Amino acid sequence: MDATNRYSGSCHCGNIQLEFTTKIPHSEIQPRICTCSFCSKHNAVYISDPKGDLAVSVENPLEISAYQHGTNTAGFIVCKQCGVFAVALSKINRKVHAVLNVRTMDGAAFVNAPQLFDYDGEAKEERLTRRSRNWIGQVTLENFEI
Repeated sequence: MDATNRYSGSCHCGNIQLEFTTKIPHSEIQPRICTCSFCSKHNAVYISDPKGDLAVSVENPLEISAYQHGTNTAGFIVCKQCGVFAVALSKINRKVHAVLNVRTMDGAAFVNAPQLFDYDGEAKEERLTRRSRNWIGQVTLENFEI
């Protein structure tokens, strides 16, 4: 049986809590950096697993923002209290997919150096197809919705 790795984290003030589980071995997780202006300004580094699970729990939903930009196909969840960008969520065919900002994970140092990606030339349908194929496939949202 494959081992399950669990990673926990939160925004700075704890309003957004995250729990990610994956069967990808720690040494094989490949962090990614999107070079768009939003991700660059937040110094975001992402991980995901289409077969993984992510639970996102929010203590005070009035204190989060689901910022959208570019193609407006994802909500970048930012805590209004502490300003931390935690996770990006995209609803594709009524199913929520997610990519997790590693910077929110407690003590999660990954072996592989992050790879840079530029998605600026990607058409909307290509973007949604890529997300449904690569982003976290099982997402549970507690105390808020997109």
